[in-house]
Amino acid sequence: DEAVSALDVSVQATTLDLLRRLQRELDLTLVFITHNLAVVRQIADRTVVLYRGRIAEEGPTGGLLDEPRHPYTSVLRAAVPSMAAPGQESPAEAMDDPVKPAVSGCSFAPRCPIAVNPTCTMNIPELLPLSDRVVACHVVHGEVEAAPTRTDGDDASAGAGESGAADDGASAGASA
Repeated sequence: DEAVSALDVSVQATTLDLLRRLQRELDLTLVFITHNLAVVRQIADRTVVLYRGRIAEEGPTGGLLDEPRHPYTSVLRAAVPSMAAPGQESPAEAMDDPVKPAVSGCSFAPRCPIAVNPTCTMNIPELLPLSDRVVACHVVHGEVEAAPTRTDGDDASAGAGESGAADDGASAGASA
């Protein structure tokens, strides 16, 4: 878990290069757990994004990070610091508080900008294929139409319903 997070940048790069070389030379599969999407991109061929212990999305790393399908994957990607728009609030900052009572449906529904009541809050989405990956989202699979995207001043419960607890998930990259 977070195997290279405490290392300085040069030691981290050397360690990741070594792991990639060992993967190729020994035909190894690694399960690498991290919140650092730059590390995921460097080390993983395939990535699994978890939120509160449930798979939100899984697929080839490049496509998953470049064109996320699940709203949580989109939020993770958008939360990566960028020089492009200094001072602009990230989608993660605009979302409501992550510490909410649990819902019986999608674990991301209380924070999801496109969640629909009651479908998302009452029904656990199935992990279903979507082109080159699998995604667990009622809206993405067209089961319901997306709620209007929330803005900073909106009532957070408008699209999400009941609220939830626990920490956010982790991106776990697994390479073959």
